[in-house]
Amino acid sequence: MEQLDRIRHKLDLARRADAKCEVFGADGHKYRVAAPVSGVAIERFEAEQAISLPACYKAFLTHIGNGGAGPNYGVYALGEKLDEYTRSGVSRLAYPCVLSREMTQDEWRGLVSGKSQRGDAAGGYTDPEFSGFGGILPIGSQGCTYGQGLILNGEFQGHVVNVDFSTYDMPHICYDNTFLAWYERWLDEILSGILLQKHPEAFGHRMGGDDSKLLHEFDSGEDYATRLDALCSMSRLLTASAASTDRLRELCNSEDPKIRHLALNALVKLDYEKSKDCLTAHLHGGDDDMMRAAQSLIQHARERGRDWQALLQERLSAIQHNRNTLGFFCVLLEEQDLDFGASLLPLCSHENVELRASAVYSLGSSKNKSRYIEAFVEALRDPSSEVVESALDALEDIEDSRLLEPLYEVAKRFKPGLGGVWISLGNYLAELGFRSTKHFIALYQSHGDGALEEVARKKSWLSNLKSCLSKILS
Repeated sequence: MEQLDRIRHKLDLARRADAKCEVFGADGHKYRVAAPVSGVAIERFEAEQAISLPACYKAFLTHIGNGGAGPNYGVYALGEKLDEYTRSGVSRLAYPCVLSREMTQDEWRGLVSGKSQRGDAAGGYTDPEFSGFGGILPIGSQGCTYGQGLILNGEFQGHVVNVDFSTYDMPHICYDNTFLAWYERWLDEILSGILLQKHPEAFGHRMGGDDSKLLHEFDSGEDYATRLDALCSMSRLLTASAASTDRLRELCNSEDPKIRHLALNALVKLDYEKSKDCLTAHLHGGDDDMMRAAQSLIQHARERGRDWQALLQERLSAIQHNRNTLGFFCVLLEEQDLDFGASLLPLCSHENVELRASAVYSLGSSKNKSRYIEAFVEALRDPSSEVVESALDALEDIEDSRLLEPLYEVAKRFKPGLGGVWISLGNYLAELGFRSTKHFIALYQSHGDGALEEVARKKSWLSNLKSCLSKILS
């Protein structure tokens, strides 16, 4: 009863803390619950479905309310949307739940496709549609095909599980041991501000607890995936003790890249000043280290991008293979209103095609990009269609006769209707004033580099003609 009393009190506090209902889903339930359900009604439901509901869930229904306020879009009333995880409407609540934390994505795909032995061993499933969702009671929606269910039997009986009933994403079993623990954690994260911060991570997909608890789970855990999840969950927090941020700083030097990247992301958020030397070390590392540093800055210290503009420009040419690293670097540099095009030029001729294409496209976002016509000319003549398309997209707002010859070569080289290149070419030529690619080819063949002047002359003539006609008609 003590936990139920806490939940009632915290629910009232949450309603006041989130008076504008800014927490995801709160504008629907408004922190109100329905009247409790009777024990007799629960017993009848259990008998009809041939199941036994977890004690904590029954306590919620009989003492707090029969649905209403709860994580995401709230908690369903007892018996609501029982067929949400099916297509035939046949209940599988009494079937064995075969989920485990160790299940891999490949195992999940096999399970829902009917090719896994896991379902056969657990209950002789013959219908793959249900083999992954047996023994799970739908209790709420997260929107689209995502929701949360309550595991009714097996190793994780009483746990809440996040599901995608399209079966695309593998279910995620929450760490809270009971329904009430899960529900109370939701309230705690509202009251602590975690779910009220800007762009919070969805509730229930990470481990709960403060910095001390999460680092304890990381340091003492035996399961590698669970340890990583504890460390990842640190970045959801708003504050941490000096001892905890010192520990994160140590972990930023880990030989394990996953550990050091997660530690860095949390440290940048929780103590930016303490993270500076770690950010510098990562920016002097390989592609993945550089990417995680830039990503952490974008997520948690975007307003401090100017502190890093010189080093980011310096390290652009050090990127070797990861186009995402380049993308994150350019996001930070673009926000500083810099002309970083010169730093991109070495990557525009990089041997890696994806990186070359990304560099050419990013060149289009550089201030004073018209200075780099020669690089765009080279890109338009690149053997890769991806690079050519990137160049065409990057040329927006540039009008230069030096581009006409390589544009003509592109028009002759690629067959009409050939995917993105042809579309991007047509869009850019239309911006220059050509009626179509065919029109451009004809004008270039007759006027060469003077094709732009010819288009401008005809546009001027038409404009004058319209003006004269307007005066006559008026």
